[in-house]
Formats: sequence, C-alpha cells, structure tokens
Amino acid sequence: MIWADDDWSDKRLAKERDVITGTVAPLVSAAVVEALSGIDIGPSRLVPTEVFFSDRQRRTEKRYFQFHITPRLTAIVPEQSQNLRYDSMHRTYSAHSAKTDDLAVSREAAGALKIWTAGEMISQHFFSDEVVQALKKAKLARPFQLTRCRLV
Repeated sequence: MIWADDDWSDKRLAKERDVITGTVAPLVSAAVVEALSGIDIGPSRLVPTEVFFSDRQRRTEKRYFQFHITPRLTAIVPEQSQNLRYDSMHRTYSAHSAKTDDLAVSREAAGALKIWTAGEMISQHFFSDEVVQALKKAKLARPFQLTRCRLV
C-alpha cells in the first residue's frame, strides 16, 4: 500500500499516470501490465499495489503495480559509452544528457534477458526491443523516457 506524501502531491497523483517513479520500484498502470502480458519478463515481477491520496482514505481509480525489475547486471561498457559520470564514492555510473546510442551495453552480459537493471548505474532499467515495441504499440513508451543504447 502506498500513499501520496511530500514527493507525490495529491495534485500530481490525481493525473493518474501510467508510470510513476516509486520509492522502491516504479509503479505502472494495469495498461502497462496488459501491454507486457505476452512477454516473458524473466525474474522481474509486477506486484499489485493500492495507491492512496495523502488522506489515506481515497484510493486512485487506476490500478497500479510495483514493477520490480531484476536481475541487476554488470552490463555497462564504460570505455565505449559517452556522457557517463563515475561516482567513486558509491562506485556507480550515471548518464547525464544521454542521447541515442551513447550508452554501450555488453550483449554477452545481457544474454537473452528482456528486462534488467544495471547494477553499476543508478535507477537505470533496460528493455529489449520486444518490450519497447510492445510499449510503443500500446502507446505507453513515452512515460518510460526510453533512450536507445548500443549492444557491443
């Protein structure tokens, strides 16, 4: 169960988006779940979650699911990527102003997975072409702010 707080104002939550950045995992609407229904998302999970406004009484009309995207892979190839910053304290990378094909990902590390998270990057999720095409077909790709990366 999740409710609006300082980060999610009632006004913002009232827009009832299809993708909301959650505190633990992104929240996605039932429409996103339906778009992905024919795809094997591997070990990732979609967990039904009740979302309430800050009064903790009024529930949102849209149904939401926490999108736990796993596994965490070390798949980024920094020497072949552009616009990456390394945080030596946390030993992570972040992509600043990443444009199409700036980020290089190891094809071998990703293997046949269709959805995964990069363990060495902060809040970066990766989707295969099949997943992206399903989201685009359902007109749900835009909220994910997708940027194409290169498999090397």
